[in-house]
Amino acid sequence: EMIKANELQNGIALVETSRSEKNTEVDKLRISCDSLAVELFEMSEICKDEVEKSANLSHDIEIAQTARDDIQGKLVNEEERAAIMSIELIEAREEVITYAKNLSFIKTELEESRSSHDMLNNDLKLMEEDFQDIDTALQQTIEENEKTLIYEQKKSASLKVELDALKDI
Repeated sequence: EMIKANELQNGIALVETSRSEKNTEVDKLRISCDSLAVELFEMSEICKDEVEKSANLSHDIEIAQTARDDIQGKLVNEEERAAIMSIELIEAREEVITYAKNLSFIKTELEESRSSHDMLNNDLKLMEEDFQDIDTALQQTIEENEKTLIYEQKKSASLKVELDALKDI
């Protein structure tokens, strides 16, 4: 019975040793599980942060897309405005060309008018010279006529005197 008791004690010791080893392994597993739980918690925090960052980025992307849509709308408006301005510039250019043609025509008419004016001025100068010549000739004629008149008056007075003398005779 001693042997049996001894065997039993040895069996209990083995079971206790085995149990102690198993408890050590369980403790190691618990420590490992605790470490994994801590890592899992840290990873879940990291995931939360990443999800939050992703949500922020999604929000930023939505804002950027809205801004891009606004800019594209403005760009379309600016393109339409530029097209209208191009049409207006073409019309203004045509008006400038028409205006330039009119100015060229007016310039030609002005040059012709200036030529005509110059010709009239030349004619006027010639007429002034002619009038001066005529005036000079008239002045000479008047002077000659005055001399002739004085001569004729003297002659007439002399003839009157002769006539009066002849009447008296």
